[in-house]
Amino acid sequence: IQDLDGTPFDILQSHLFTKQDNISQEIQVSSIDGTGLDWQVGGYFNRESGNELSDNNTNAFVNTRRSNLTDADVLNKSLAGYGQAVMHLGDTIRVTSGLRYTEDYRGINSHSRVEPSLAIPPAVSAENGECYLLRPSLGGPVYPNCNYETHVKFGEWTWLAGADWKPSPDLMIYGSVNKGYRAGGYTLQAFSRALTLDQLATASTPFAPEEVLAYEL
Repeated sequence: IQDLDGTPFDILQSHLFTKQDNISQEIQVSSIDGTGLDWQVGGYFNRESGNELSDNNTNAFVNTRRSNLTDADVLNKSLAGYGQAVMHLGDTIRVTSGLRYTEDYRGINSHSRVEPSLAIPPAVSAENGECYLLRPSLGGPVYPNCNYETHVKFGEWTWLAGADWKPSPDLMIYGSVNKGYRAGGYTLQAFSRALTLDQLATASTPFAPEEVLAYEL
């Protein structure tokens, strides 16, 4: 609970709630002894689910339409397979390469609404609950069944190539280039008031993945 006005009165109050469950697992098989060919292959899985909710009762006594809720259930999943190998060319030179494929799922079910049960009296009476999603006249949900669900998938190949040389036991010269990736997704707060078709289309358009090509010497 946040009471932002610093007085005994309910003037600037909001609630923040987050629930998260996460499970991840990685399995590897490798053969590494520092000579010849060292290699490793593996798989990775992650599943994150939860809910995030925030309400706004700011100036409830002035604006009786308060207790606006941004409320969403979230499901994120990631699955990847990868392999990496290091070839030892004698005692001083190594060449490294790696390849990975990652598939990511991002899902959201928004319940954004005016919620009378969380309103500070005399704000919004019980019969004035309203979904802050697509208007019912446009085919949107009707309170209290405020649900709008959407999801997106991303997939990306990433890789690594590098080499290093040790001209002496205390000195190493190396270089590498690799491609990195982070999945896109949704901005949860964008669904807080998406009443028209254009607003809903904007809110439910995911932001793009982030990619980087990195060089190191």
